[in-house]
Parts: sequence; structure tokens; C-alpha cells
Amino acid sequence: FVTPEEDAEDVAINNLEITWTLVDNLAAYILYIERDEPDLSLMVRLSGSATKFTVPDGFLLPEKEYQLGIGTVAENGNISFIETSFTTAEENSLKK
Repeated sequence: FVTPEEDAEDVAINNLEITWTLVDNLAAYILYIERDEPDLSLMVRLSGSATKFTVPDGFLLPEKEYQLGIGTVAENGNISFIETSFTTAEENSLKK
């Protein structure tokens, strides 16, 4: 991952763009974002040439911890995931 950084804090809840370094010769990427309370997840499959994904506004809530994973899908179907987490900013800091 390039953004957000591993274990990032005070991540904006709107206009969040997740970015990563391109891996050559992939069939696709699978990206997911999950939170425990309230339970919610988002999973998308992206082309093998993608290097970013913009999280839909309204999905992230303030002051919540999220798990973020990205899977690389090889031409033969093998999938490898890396994971990290991030925490969104407090609601008061979002109004500044």
C-alpha cells in the first residue's frame, strides 16, 4: 500500500483514495475494507492494471478502525493478500 500508510490514524472519511504499487502480469486485484462495529464490508475486483480505488463517500464513519486488504490475482488464479488497518479521524476534526 502507498496510501493510507500501514496503521494510519486520522484518515479522512470522504474522498479517500487507496493507492498501491503496480505488480506486473496480474489478472486482477481484489480489494476489501471491513469494520467490526457496526459490521460492514466492501469488496471490489479491479483490473490487473489498476493502482488506485476511491472509497465511496458515506462508507467510512469517524473514529472507527478498518481492516484493509488487497489481493493479487495471478493469471493462473492464485491469490495472495496483504492486509493493514487504519483509523478514521474524529468527527470534530473533519469539520475544520
